[in-house]
Amino acid sequence: MALTRGSRLGPYEVLAPLGAGGMGEVYRARDARLDRDVAVKVLPEAVARDPKRLARFEREAKALAHLSHPAILSIFDFGKEGETAYVVTELLEGATLRDRLGREALPWRRAVEIATALAEGLASAHSAGVVHRDLKPENVFLTRDGRAKILDFGLARTGAGPGGVLETLSLTPSGTTPGTILGTVGYMAPEQVRGEPADARSDVFALGCILFEMLTGRRAFKRDTATETMTAILKEPVPEVTLSRGEVPAELDCVIGHCLEKDPSERFQSASDLAFSLREVAKPAARAVGRKPVGKGRRLRTAAVTLAVLLLAAGAVIFSVRRTGATRRGAAGPAAGERIAVLPFENLGGSDDAYFAVGVTDEITGRLAALRSVSVVSRASAFQYAGSAKSTREIAGELGVSYLLTGTVRWARGPAAGERVRITPQLIRSADDTSLWSDVYEFDMDDIFSVQSRIAGEVVSHLGVALLDDERGARAGRPTGNLDAYQAFLRGRFLVRQPHFTLATWLAAVDDFERAVALDPDFALAWAELTRANARLVYLRYDITPERRERSQKALDHARGLAPDAPEVRLAAGYYRLWVERDPAAALAEFEAASRGMPSSVEVLSAKGELYRLHGDWPKALETFQAAAALSPRDGSAMIEVAQTCWCMRLYPEAVDGADRAIELAPDQAWSYLAKAFVLWSWKGRDGLADARTALEGVPKDHEWADWAWFYQEAFEGRSAEAIGRMEAKPEEWIRNKIQALPKALLAAELYAASGDTAVARKGFEAARRLLEREVLAVPEDGRYHSSLGVAYAGLGLREEAVREGQRGVELLPMSKDAVYGASHVIDLAHIYTLLGDTEKAVEQLEFLLSRPGWVSAPWLKANPVWRPLRGDPRFEALFEKYGD
Repeated sequence: MALTRGSRLGPYEVLAPLGAGGMGEVYRARDARLDRDVAVKVLPEAVARDPKRLARFEREAKALAHLSHPAILSIFDFGKEGETAYVVTELLEGATLRDRLGREALPWRRAVEIATALAEGLASAHSAGVVHRDLKPENVFLTRDGRAKILDFGLARTGAGPGGVLETLSLTPSGTTPGTILGTVGYMAPEQVRGEPADARSDVFALGCILFEMLTGRRAFKRDTATETMTAILKEPVPEVTLSRGEVPAELDCVIGHCLEKDPSERFQSASDLAFSLREVAKPAARAVGRKPVGKGRRLRTAAVTLAVLLLAAGAVIFSVRRTGATRRGAAGPAAGERIAVLPFENLGGSDDAYFAVGVTDEITGRLAALRSVSVVSRASAFQYAGSAKSTREIAGELGVSYLLTGTVRWARGPAAGERVRITPQLIRSADDTSLWSDVYEFDMDDIFSVQSRIAGEVVSHLGVALLDDERGARAGRPTGNLDAYQAFLRGRFLVRQPHFTLATWLAAVDDFERAVALDPDFALAWAELTRANARLVYLRYDITPERRERSQKALDHARGLAPDAPEVRLAAGYYRLWVERDPAAALAEFEAASRGMPSSVEVLSAKGELYRLHGDWPKALETFQAAAALSPRDGSAMIEVAQTCWCMRLYPEAVDGADRAIELAPDQAWSYLAKAFVLWSWKGRDGLADARTALEGVPKDHEWADWAWFYQEAFEGRSAEAIGRMEAKPEEWIRNKIQALPKALLAAELYAASGDTAVARKGFEAARRLLEREVLAVPEDGRYHSSLGVAYAGLGLREEAVREGQRGVELLPMSKDAVYGASHVIDLAHIYTLLGDTEKAVEQLEFLLSRPGWVSAPWLKANPVWRPLRGDPRFEALFEKYGD
């Protein structure tokens, strides 16, 4: 219902109507308290009458009210008078940009001035986790004193969490349904047209459309119908501004083109970067530098924009390669110059030589990645395209790169051929599928290192990249003078980089690295790899003996003695400090040193993410893993780390999304499916078991986690007979993984005890006790065996022994040292108290777990039958009220 002059809404007196739209009616009003005129927007009745939507809108209006920027309309108040809900904002005098454009195009400097202000305002909003999603000339106001203001965040998204996941502002009944198209046709980014989530880069696209319209007087993608317009946004290039207005600087045309890239990863990655570039374009001094006609070459946008803006900013502009929406701080990826992917070189020799072709690819990738002036897609992402039938344009688009390096490798061996190698690299510009350079290198194996350096050098030269003084030696280097040692090194590295970790594979890799250093004791990189390989065996608890720890330390001593400042050595040292010594401060110092020498390394980011996660800095861990995933967008393993971190942070929808993305990228990796099943257990408990079962179907039956995962899946489903049968088929076999080590008989006994069959359970506990006591004597420092023995003792009613062993397990790996795997020992201690009938102490341990990040959740507790003895106790039931049902 329209308000009349003199109507009052709280302290505000309505003076006159200003306008109306789908988001409500707007009035000029008087604030008698502060003696000023304001604008009052009355919300639609559907919002005002829905308490939940109104409460959400109020919360989000408060969030928007915290935005303080000259280019954003200020929110003063929110209130309700009777059935009328309203928002109070500053009152603006002037006209919308749409009104201004209805008269004529703007001078290019004025257009840049407005666009710069809008970009700065958006940057402020994005930094607070707010994305507009409906930026258009109607939502830009030009005041009488020349200022630009962003209006109407009615479709904005607010509430960015650590994962950058945002909720829809609640003018809609229940958020945004996936696949819903939100925004205004003509200004929507391609991802919005497709119904995909919008982020900060979507606002950048809309601002590019507005800037184009300010300069030309016409809309960039306008067609006769909405459907045709959306098709144009998805498929058609935007016309060049310089063709219609010769006075517009060529660099400005490049900036617009960069805003309007179809792929979000190819656009400016933040509004602040866009604002910086616009300011540089407007500088008078820059005009003399960049006045070259662009012509048809504008379609090579990534290269063109980089070069144009670098000319303007004298090398100061950095376009981030991160693919997340809001600008992140702290865990940034490398400064981006030319962006390239080195695809797996095809092996034209025998299958036994596959590791050599992979090694050549890795070496060239590593030499390029050592340059700050080149941004190299991670090896893991690039290797997803081994044997792919996709076109170079498709691959480049998916990886977000401007250039691809491909090639073939043939290694001819034998008495007649000697040790001859032929490598045929080819550098391709993806924008027009042009081969910029190719060559054939045929040489003796002795020259392998110099040829790899020459290839990297040719790539850098043809990219037109100038090297810094300290980078000129990065492409060179001969890691060993012994070619047999080099072959062993390549074989070992080939094995450790396989996506499927198995103990046999890892031990074979250790053997290869040991052979490499035996053949060449001065091979620093082989010593570094040997350090990491041994340290990982300790960390995953396959071998925590003093002998294995000592082998890792001695390998590190050799590596540091030979090349103390090599980034690969510093990375290995960091892993040793983290995995063996459990010293996070020393590990972080090593990882930081490694990152300075390997600025494009996803490995280093992943290492830091693991460090933060193990030591309980969950937001930083998530931020770092997301940065690694952004640098490695086609790497399923990187997405698994994101998913597992979200899982423990109880960001369950984001965790499932990450697991699904990992499955899409790497359908043959078991951990993608395991991660999804584990998330569903924690998130939905029994309600998620059907989907969890579907996920587990993707895990190979011989995978080391398969029996463990299926046991708990069936136990949660109430199929105790199937779960027990799985364990009793081979009761003396062991399940050993990162979180538990126990005989299968113990798992079967736990289910018998939970179902009340104490006599059969006791037999299983006794059998497990005998096996575990031997292991505890053999490996006294492994907390997994102590915790499992404590459970067996508890099942036998041996209270003192059970509590002693359970507490010893916690002491050996406390959560203060390992916030991820330490939790399993606390769970076992809670289970021990449950079996002993000590509900108070069992609940105390469970509440400790629920109060901090981890996989324990209320639905998980309800689904797991081992906690059945606690049901009905008020102390246990209170956990569900406090921590969610």
